[in-house]
Amino acid sequence: MPPPSSIATERRLQAWGGVLWPSFLVACLATLLLFAFVDPLQLARAGAPGHAPSRELACTLGFFAVWAITAASSALTLCLVRPHAPADDDEPLG
Repeated sequence: MPPPSSIATERRLQAWGGVLWPSFLVACLATLLLFAFVDPLQLARAGAPGHAPSRELACTLGFFAVWAITAASSALTLCLVRPHAPADDDEPLG
């Protein structure tokens, strides 16, 4: 039987994989759909006239922004569905 620390590490890695991989896939799809209909240069010019980044930089920044949002959503879901340790019946409440 593996030591408890390696089991805890494996569970943490699985949780990170469960958060980052689906959020990466959704960010890929969302970025593809977003920039299929919206020109990143027009967005950049609207936000900072005179300081517009290149199309590649705007798409890259857009992708990472969408990935961060979807990762936060996945992490929040993981926190909400994670089982908690049972309460100890011997301890008084309050």
